[in-house]
Amino acid sequence: MKLRTWISTLLIALFGLIAVHVYLSWQVRDLSAISGRVEILMAAEEESQGSLDTLDILEEARKAKREQTKLTVSERDVNVYLAQKLVGEQIGPLGSVAQIKGVWVDFQPDQIEVIIERRIDVSEVAETVQGEKTNSSSIKPFDHTVSIVLKVVSEKTAKGQRIETLIKSATFGQSPAPGFYARLVEHGFTQILQALAEEREACYEEMAEIHVTEGAIEFNPIRDTVIVKAQ
Repeated sequence: MKLRTWISTLLIALFGLIAVHVYLSWQVRDLSAISGRVEILMAAEEESQGSLDTLDILEEARKAKREQTKLTVSERDVNVYLAQKLVGEQIGPLGSVAQIKGVWVDFQPDQIEVIIERRIDVSEVAETVQGEKTNSSSIKPFDHTVSIVLKVVSEKTAKGQRIETLIKSATFGQSPAPGFYARLVEHGFTQILQALAEEREACYEEMAEIHVTEGAIEFNPIRDTVIVKAQ
């Protein structure tokens, strides 16, 4: 009897934990601290994103390599650059109801959080139920986020410079997804990397050191060193 009670208590606790994570995964996350986000969204509403003062990060990285000088880029400049560079729509099962609202970075010491913010709107979707059309307009549009946290390792070794980025964790809405579960959202971020292939080469492959601080990232171009990159 005691064993049955123990198992029942364990199952109730497990289902309760799952319910909490599901609930938090669809809760709106506070992104007010993301530098540049507010002005970018305001410019998007006014269709004036092109008027935002921004840094041509790709050209500046190439210039830094040519001149062998360090380049420091603020969180705000990266977010504005991404807003102007990336143009995409949600693909997959939510393709008809979700649109990318923004792709943001949050710089903290030695780590970068990349956040995809979506606007989900099912108000215009009509579903067929038993041959009849039903309108889902009672569901209000809402924002949803997924993010991935990358740990940035940049160090000198006996073989030269070593730069590595490791997936540290992820979040669905307000719900954390540590360790292996971060792989569940990796595909969407891989698509972003593919769209930024030139920037990846100039800002990562061609650099000897990368250092992340709160609100900024510093690139140090190759000098007389050999770069060893972990796979």
